[in-house]
Amino acid sequence: MENGRERQENTKKRLIEAAGEVFSEKGFRAATVREICGRARTNISAVNYHFRDKDGLYAAVLEYSHAAAIIKYPPDLGLKEGATAEQRLYAFIHSFLLRFLAEGYPSWHGKLMAQEISDPTRALAIVVEKSIRPLFNRLAGIIEDLLPAGRAADGEVHEAAYFCAMSVVGQC
Repeated sequence: MENGRERQENTKKRLIEAAGEVFSEKGFRAATVREICGRARTNISAVNYHFRDKDGLYAAVLEYSHAAAIIKYPPDLGLKEGATAEQRLYAFIHSFLLRFLAEGYPSWHGKLMAQEISDPTRALAIVVEKSIRPLFNRLAGIIEDLLPAGRAADGEVHEAAYFCAMSVVGQC
């Protein structure tokens, strides 16, 4: 038998998963809280209780989908310590593409990211800080390891590595 805390967590997870499906199908603006709650089999007040509003629910969905995608397809794809820069670059690109194009649960991560980039919401700044920037910096670091000059001494990314990383992401 579920206690109150378990029931709340179950409701919260159902809302996030239903919202992920609806947001990925319709986009943030066209999605309705009513439809999300219908799919989650909960009442509308549960969104206010757990997430404050539709924006809060959307931010939770983006964070959840990114975390689930990273767990399923980590940027190093399980490479062992001491892998070459070429192996790390291959694993990074492969995992990046898997996160965007994968089928199965949660298949909506790539759709959400594409929608957020093409039609940004207020959540974009959070997505950039928590998801995109750390992965981009990791990619730029791998590319710096491939450059003859190596990594920048001041902790900044070489301009060449930055543009190469932008090129890789753009091609993906």
